[in-house]
Amino acid sequence: MQPMLGHLSFGVDDLDRSATFYEQILAPLGYVRVWTNPNGVGFGEKGAGDKLALFPKPQQVIAPGPGFHLAFNAPSREAVDAFHTAAVNAGGWIAVRRG
Repeated sequence: MQPMLGHLSFGVDDLDRSATFYEQILAPLGYVRVWTNPNGVGFGEKGAGDKLALFPKPQQVIAPGPGFHLAFNAPSREAVDAFHTAAVNAGGWIAVRRG
């Protein structure tokens, strides 16, 4: 069976800042920047297409509402921990404490 979703795109206020953030946090999960151009960036598995794309939409971005949740696949528990550490180190904040 094919995965349910092919890819996801977000509009962001600051493309460079957002691209750097996602590059840092996705690396522990094995994802890399697979394309870059003036209109956006894409992340996915090396040598493959994007699964997450970011596009500049300065002063147009509206945060997702209550109930929105995004989860990335991880190859191991250690990768999850490394992702979490990278996210906090890159300026992310913890919405829900892990238990």
